[in-house]
Amino acid sequence: MNTDEIPLSREEKTSIYITAGLAVTGYIISTFTCDDVFPRFGALIVCTGVLFGVKGLTITLDHASPIFEAQFKKIKEKLDVRYQKLKGKAKDEELTELRENSLQHIKDEENKIKRMLYSIKKRILYVEGRIIAFGTLVWGFGDYTISSRYLLGACNCSC
Repeated sequence: MNTDEIPLSREEKTSIYITAGLAVTGYIISTFTCDDVFPRFGALIVCTGVLFGVKGLTITLDHASPIFEAQFKKIKEKLDVRYQKLKGKAKDEELTELRENSLQHIKDEENKIKRMLYSIKKRILYVEGRIIAFGTLVWGFGDYTISSRYLLGACNCSC
C-alpha cells in the first residue's frame, strides 16, 4: 500500500518547515555573529523531530479515518447488491456462499487497512527520523561548519 493516497498531515509539514527554519536561522546567526550557536539549533531540530514524531502518529491516523470509512461503505454497498440479487430466490447453498464470500471480502479489506496503517507509521518514522538524524548531525558537527569559515578567512569578525 502506497502512502501517496494520504497526503502529508499539517503536523508533518509543520515539522519540516520548522526544521528548515531552525537550520537556516541557526546558520545565519552563527555566520553574522561569529558565535557558535549553530549546534544549539541542531538540538532544537532534534526536539522538533521527537515532539512531532510522537504527536504526528495520532494526527495522521485520524486523517486516514475517512479513507477507512469509504472502504467500509464500499463493502456494505457490495453486500447489499448481492443480498438484493438473492432475496426471494435464494437457497440455503446460495446464502452460505454469499456469507462466505462476504466474510472473505471483509477480511481482505481489513488486511488493506492494516497495510495502510503500517505504511503510515513507516512514513512518520521516515520523515521524523530524518529530521532527528539531521538535527543530530548539526548538533554534533555544526560548530565545524562555522569554524571552517574562520580558517578560510570567510568571516571578518574578530572572534
